[in-house]
Amino acid sequence: MCFDAAVTGTHGSPQVATASRDIAAPAAEIFELIADPSQQPRWDGNDNLAEAPSGQRVKAVGDVFVMTLTRGSVRENHVVEFVEGHRIAWRPSEPGKPPPGHLWRWVLEPIDAAHTRVTHTYDWTQLTDDKRIPRARATTADKLRASIDRLAALAEHR
Repeated sequence: MCFDAAVTGTHGSPQVATASRDIAAPAAEIFELIADPSQQPRWDGNDNLAEAPSGQRVKAVGDVFVMTLTRGSVRENHVVEFVEGHRIAWRPSEPGKPPPGHLWRWVLEPIDAAHTRVTHTYDWTQLTDDKRIPRARATTADKLRASIDRLAALAEHR
């Protein structure tokens, strides 16, 4: 099952992009690939993530993990939602600065012991940094779906 959606906001383009898909793997295994930032460049469908140091496994709201982007800049990712094995969301920011308002979210819903519905959302309804809007507009449901598809390829072959 697949589902892609978008919500249009005040900038005249979708400000919330969502993609979902069922993956033939347990939620706990999929969640490990998401909650461990060092694994994220392996499945990033935006081709935006270069690397993250190991040892940053997210465990709670308030955690901050650091990621280096493909262009060499560093982002601090502030975890704002967390339910082990089911939900994780973060707001990226430049080091030492407050997050400018966009949010990345993953929700995992077990279908049965071996299958999980995975929903990935990018929400920039609260984005306050105008220079980031072109990149935000380019983050469509197709890009989110690419991440889910890459995540599925990894999780289904573990």
